[in-house]
Amino acid sequence: MRIFSAVELCVATRTYSVNFNPDTGKFKLDRPKLARRWQPGLYSYLWNVTSLDGKKHSLGGITERLGQRLSQYIGEFNTPLNRHSSPLHRLISDRQNQVRVQIFGPYDKTQGAKEVEAAIIRQIPAEERLNRTSGGNGGGAWSQYDDFPPSQGTFVAHETPTKYYPFEDRGTHIAPKVSPSLTGSGVYVIKRIGGDERDRYIGGTCDARKRARTHGSAASMESPPTKIARAIAQSPDQYAFGVIPSTKDATPRTVRNAEVKYIDDYQPKFNTRRGGGGPTSMRQPKDRVVKRLIF
Repeated sequence: MRIFSAVELCVATRTYSVNFNPDTGKFKLDRPKLARRWQPGLYSYLWNVTSLDGKKHSLGGITERLGQRLSQYIGEFNTPLNRHSSPLHRLISDRQNQVRVQIFGPYDKTQGAKEVEAAIIRQIPAEERLNRTSGGNGGGAWSQYDDFPPSQGTFVAHETPTKYYPFEDRGTHIAPKVSPSLTGSGVYVIKRIGGDERDRYIGGTCDARKRARTHGSAASMESPPTKIARAIAQSPDQYAFGVIPSTKDATPRTVRNAEVKYIDDYQPKFNTRRGGGGPTSMRQPKDRVVKRLIF
């Protein structure tokens, strides 16, 4: 397939199939074992899925670590919890659909990552496109962030209200009453029911269900280690866990940026650090934190 745009995408194209092995119950990228290692550089990829009825679906993206990125996708396809986390994963988990991934690159250093991503997504017909944005914004598909510091980012109004899952005391431990809909990544909120905007804890996670249960486990300890854990331990039924809809299933960078932005906006009283950058983030100037997150 030859693609032309303001950015030259077709540098060195490779196409591989993704096959399901019923003996192992695993998906595998059909790439020769003796194939050369990928050269360092910027690559774009295009996942193409063709269903049994002939309908096509595609998702494009960019990466500077192609081997690692492809391995990450295959690992997600092989993880039951992730098989329904996005339209691409749901299509592949069907096991009957034909799956291929096209690789473009490496690109000349003068090619901009944003432009490359936007170009490969733009060439996908609208009715086939699985990407939720036109690309070029650092993966900020759900929160509408791009590669600006969080203070300069924009955040769209929520299309749906946040769904909260209350904690409950089960006698031997405290746990959230979660449902199958609590999956994937995102910025999460633990709020006190009936409290004000500051009466909450805000965090980011790549696995919302696991994170909710971790908070319950922390609250179940004899000596809860954090402010929010101690608050939940005292009154489990007064606290609930929810993921902000516009950040659900966002990329790690988008989650980090959105987490910082929400903590800055709401100043939640149960947070002891700014978020998005680990334990040292509060000890660094704000501009240094943002630079480390973005670059």
